[in-house]
Amino acid sequence: MTTLKLLGCFALGAMSVSTAAHADRTVRNSTEWASAVANVQPGETLLLSGQSGDYPGALTLKGKGDATLGPITIRTTQPSLVLQALVIDGSTNVVVRDLRFASPSASALIKIKGSSKVNISGNVFSHAGVRIKQKSVEFSTDGASHGNEISYNSFQDFDRSSDSPVKPVAGADSGGKPVPASFIQTASALATRIHHNHFRNIRPFIQNRAVAGDSDREAIALGTASTQQIAAGTIIESNLFEDCDGEDEIISVKTSKNQIRYNTFKNSYGSLSLRQGMGTKVYSNYFLGAGAGQVPEDPNYQTGGVRAYGASHDIYNNVFHGLSGTKGRKPIVLDAGDISAADPDAVSDKHRAATRVQVLFNTLTNNAEGISVEPVDAKYVIAAQGNVIANNLIEGKLGALFNDRGANTVAAKNIAYPTADASLGSSSRPRPNQAWTAAEVNEISASMVAVSKNGYALQAPGSGSHAYGYASAAYPGIKLDIDGQVRASAVVGADDYSSGVAEYRNKPLTALDVGPAARP
Repeated sequence: MTTLKLLGCFALGAMSVSTAAHADRTVRNSTEWASAVANVQPGETLLLSGQSGDYPGALTLKGKGDATLGPITIRTTQPSLVLQALVIDGSTNVVVRDLRFASPSASALIKIKGSSKVNISGNVFSHAGVRIKQKSVEFSTDGASHGNEISYNSFQDFDRSSDSPVKPVAGADSGGKPVPASFIQTASALATRIHHNHFRNIRPFIQNRAVAGDSDREAIALGTASTQQIAAGTIIESNLFEDCDGEDEIISVKTSKNQIRYNTFKNSYGSLSLRQGMGTKVYSNYFLGAGAGQVPEDPNYQTGGVRAYGASHDIYNNVFHGLSGTKGRKPIVLDAGDISAADPDAVSDKHRAATRVQVLFNTLTNNAEGISVEPVDAKYVIAAQGNVIANNLIEGKLGALFNDRGANTVAAKNIAYPTADASLGSSSRPRPNQAWTAAEVNEISASMVAVSKNGYALQAPGSGSHAYGYASAAYPGIKLDIDGQVRASAVVGADDYSSGVAEYRNKPLTALDVGPAARP
């Protein structure tokens, strides 16, 4: 068994952007910035004015702040002011708010080095036209950052996916070489909270009329192969990912012990990938696809859900609806690997077979595929093993609702109802490599009804559905459903549906719920 390296323990409470009155140090250009930073004290505000051209290059805040006193705040009085880049180095208790960032040449619009209690809130990060490797927010590997918060920002428009000077047109390949891009890259940062942000519009690199699946264009990259044993404790919650089509991974997770919850993934190519690490929880998220999905230019092209490698992850209370993804982009994939989850190589970049992953209480409706425990092949020779699949609800017209079993899979009390061209794996239909028993997967209609949540048309079990009272009681730790309501009726799937509740604690998100305008 691989042992996690606990580098620290940090309480991740909700940091708040201070609105108290502070002394202002007005800054009109880069020269004045240097002078103001040299003298700034905790509780003061660096108030930026002037024009965008007055700040050529990166601004640096180094060795400032006190965790026990008021924050140093950086903001502006000029809504049109656009900064090239900001570096926060060895500092603590800093608020960066209500700024705009864009640069044709910076490798990162904000870089954080060895800093804590930095709150990046209400900013706009734009990457339109950029043809170099770039991130919105990057945590450096040359210093341990912890307890930072990224909230209510707009991350947008990686609209050029190659270094080609010719802007591609619809229906054409990208040309040139792919350009890596990420909105957030955490490296080895600990206890980072990322919430209520709007991530949108990452264009994929198109080659031979297909998306290049591994071009380093994730919306969020948590760590690298060398950090997979670090219990990072990152929380990604209540964000909207929209048209994040950069590559096969919308979010790439290469650290351990994270929580990814209450997010909405809308019309985004690829999957949330638990690529490396152990013990990450993925729960109460909405993965939604709508519209055409036949070619890369279509909004719903190969939209996926969760793909898991490694050990001891929990995937529960999620809704997957209208997704077109196949192969590695199916709604839920527990993948085989080319290395065992228990292999002692702590920095291997290989794929560890999914092991002891729990897939519980999820709802999958109207997708191109279902839950898939991927079989071994010439590349991935280690079977997924010891996984648990229980209390899930699947209905669909296409694909295999359940695929191969893997090794030593425990399954119970799932409901699946294939119609039209879908298959279940029972003897009466085309089946995958190994059939599922009726006790494991019950082929029966859940009597789904249309429900509307925050403007989204979804489905939930209707009154009298076989889904109610059917769930196994073997997983009592999951007490709430996706709405944040108490599970009162032993229902399978994500939603213990109550039509009498007008407002939900957790709902699928729209642009009105995230970004700068949504900040309280």
